[in-house]
Amino acid sequence: MTLYGVTKLAAEKAALLLGKTLGIPTVLFRYSIAHGPYQSFRNFYSGALRAFAVEGLAGVRIETQEDGGQMRDFVHAEDVAEAHCVALRNPKADFQVFNVGSGRVTRVRELAQTVAKVAKSTYPPVSKGAFRLMTPRHSIMDVSKLKKLGWRPKHTLYDNVSDYISWARGFPEAFRHMRSAYKKMAKAGYLMKAKTKGK
Repeated sequence: MTLYGVTKLAAEKAALLLGKTLGIPTVLFRYSIAHGPYQSFRNFYSGALRAFAVEGLAGVRIETQEDGGQMRDFVHAEDVAEAHCVALRNPKADFQVFNVGSGRVTRVRELAQTVAKVAKSTYPPVSKGAFRLMTPRHSIMDVSKLKKLGWRPKHTLYDNVSDYISWARGFPEAFRHMRSAYKKMAKAGYLMKAKTKGK
């Protein structure tokens, strides 16, 4: 449990309480890592796909944080949008909490390798020990409850990467914006690097 998770849980409880008290149908979603076209290049929190795609398209080596073995659940923004539509059409969703993800576990290095392939990167991805403070090692989703409403994710990991890179190619200035965001996070002490033996 992280401080971020605690505040999210508190917000969920507040929303459900208000919804039931005021008689307003309320549905809550817990998103995995949603990504797709139009994600900001300037925002450090836009996710790994944004970072890897920008690096790959800029012709620099894609760098994963930690050792690249972190497990994540990446879901396409269009599948997330469809989840909202399904919930709006089904009264059984009222006052419920749903996980929204692809339902597929992907290691970060697999995402990096897929990006390198689609972006036609010259270099294989590498890990140099950088890590984000207070970030869980693994984060995966059980989406079985949402599937009972009839929702199914339609996009594969390759679809996600291809869609994003096709859009990102139109923004050659993206790498400059991303580097600026990383510098700000490092200066704030949120982005750190593991020390190796003897150093």
